[in-house]
Amino acid sequence: MFDPEFQKKALSLVMGFIMEFSGVSSEPEPIELTADNLNVSTISVSCLKVTWDSQPDRDYYVTCTAHDDNYAYGNNIYFEFRGNDLCYITGLRENTEYTVTVEPVLSDDEKDGYIVKTASTDGKTETVEVIYEFPYEDGWTNCFAGERASGLTAMPSSGAIYGSTVDTITNTGIRRDEYGDYCCAMGVWYGYCHDRFFVVI
Repeated sequence: MFDPEFQKKALSLVMGFIMEFSGVSSEPEPIELTADNLNVSTISVSCLKVTWDSQPDRDYYVTCTAHDDNYAYGNNIYFEFRGNDLCYITGLRENTEYTVTVEPVLSDDEKDGYIVKTASTDGKTETVEVIYEFPYEDGWTNCFAGERASGLTAMPSSGAIYGSTVDTITNTGIRRDEYGDYCCAMGVWYGYCHDRFFVVI
């Protein structure tokens, strides 16, 4: 009587021989995962919005690379995820082109049966349209409309930072709105709440 284990190995060898010479692969084709319908849209001078078709409960890597080889602000880039199919990239530079790449993350159980294909597309931050230039003011390092930097409470100062959050990039306490613009209160000499300024320091 044949050993069952020997019979199993012999059958496996015969089946592998048959499939090899019949043109049928004995190994299943790996499943390819990617981020379909990747789209990058311009939000502001410092922010891009990235969306893609995601799978439930799957994580994704997102990277952002400037086209300029001499780009010196890579450490300022911050990725704000809003779910697994939406990411705001902030801390970018005005009128600059970037390549955004999204890559699915494999679980430990998927390492053998899946392969990852990255998805990439280009985006560009907003170009500033200057409608008025104020004269340069030497020596200015901050601007809080005469109130404490630790908390603006009176109008119109509080309105200038309404809905903003503390910037996670600079770690200085300065605030940004959801689109990446920095928020400040500069007084009505310069404008009103929700006006946008391009500040050079």
